[in-house]
Amino acid sequence: MKDAPVAGILPFYLKLYDDVMPERRERFLPFLRSLEENLKKRGITSVVAKICRVQSEFINEVKRLESEGVNCIVTVHLAYSPSLESIEALRTTSLPVVVLDTTMDISFGPEVHPDRIMYNHGIHGVMDMTNLLCRNLRPFMIVAGHPDNSNVLDRLAAIIRGAFAAEWFKNTRAL
Repeated sequence: MKDAPVAGILPFYLKLYDDVMPERRERFLPFLRSLEENLKKRGITSVVAKICRVQSEFINEVKRLESEGVNCIVTVHLAYSPSLESIEALRTTSLPVVVLDTTMDISFGPEVHPDRIMYNHGIHGVMDMTNLLCRNLRPFMIVAGHPDNSNVLDRLAAIIRGAFAAEWFKNTRAL
C-alpha cells in the first residue's frame, strides 16, 4: 500500500473523433496535464490512464490502474463517450469511482465560437454514464465545477484522501 493518496485518472473519448479528426486529441492533453498538476499541488499523486474510447481500452486501463495501486478512479469526459463502452470496467472494479464533471472552458455562452463545442460536450456523457452506474447499482461520487472557477479540485482531493484513508484503515491490523 502506498503511503500517500494516488488517483487513477481515466479519460473518456470517442473513437469517431480519432477516425475523422485525429489531430483534435492532442488539444485535450494540456487539460489533462493541468488536472494532474493541480491535484499534485493538493498532495495527490495521479496515474493518468491512456485516453479510452472503446470497451477493451477501458477494461485494460482500469486493470492497469488497479495494478498501479491507485486509491480510486477519477473519470474525466474529454468528449461524449457512450457509457456502454466503459460500464463493464467501472462496474467490476473494486476501486471507488469518482466522476469529475467538468469542461475545458469556463463558460459556453453565445459569444463563444461553435468550434469550442468539441471541447466542452463531455459533460453530456457524464449523465449517460452515471445513469448506467445507477442502473447497475454501482456506487460512485460526483464533483462538478470548473477547475479555474470553483473549489471542485479541493472537493475532489478530499474524496481521494478519503479513499486513501479507507483503504489504509481496511489494511490496518488492530493490536
